[in-house]
Amino acid sequence: MLRSLVGSEMCIRDRLWMGQNSLSGTVPAELSSLTVLEGLYLGQNSLSGTVPGQLLRLSSSLFSLDLSKNLLSGTIPAGLLAPEISLEDNQLSGTVPQQLCSATAECDLESNLGLACPDSDCQQHCQLNSTCAAPAMLLDAVDFSAESKEGGSDGGVNVLIVCLVVGAAVAVAALLGLAVQRMRSSSPRPEEQVPFPKAPGMPMYESVSSLEQL
Repeated sequence: MLRSLVGSEMCIRDRLWMGQNSLSGTVPAELSSLTVLEGLYLGQNSLSGTVPGQLLRLSSSLFSLDLSKNLLSGTIPAGLLAPEISLEDNQLSGTVPQQLCSATAECDLESNLGLACPDSDCQQHCQLNSTCAAPAMLLDAVDFSAESKEGGSDGGVNVLIVCLVVGAAVAVAALLGLAVQRMRSSSPRPEEQVPFPKAPGMPMYESVSSLEQL
């Protein structure tokens, strides 16, 4: 329905209101042909797929973009700009473009659990909830990319060396502890007392040490 509307000869002035219309399917890339559009409101429908990159063509004229409460997935196109952008309650993922955080007056990306926040300021500005994932930082420690192999892999090699040294130290300490335990278990016990048989008219000495004292 939405695609046929855009392709018709209907005169669309500055705003297109199609919210709460039970629309399904994908967001038509043909919307990018409406270069005089100032407001695009497609919230609270059942639109799926990704946010079309062709909408970047509307950035010069678009004032308000509302694609909230749909089933949109994928990443947010870099360069998608408007003073007011609402993409909350979708299934978007990836890192929020930094430009979207700094160049919009109002930005709502709440309830997109797959989105990663570039920084805390962006998280607050775009109303990202506390479940917003942190950007992936683990691979920064050991970078095996082609660029790193050309001359920037020293940091990764150093990390690997440290890990190997620590592992070897732990293994040596465990072996030393085992050796000490075995030495203690094999050491001779104190001399046991040796009883002597009793003789008539003689006192009984209980041990070798008692005889030595005589």
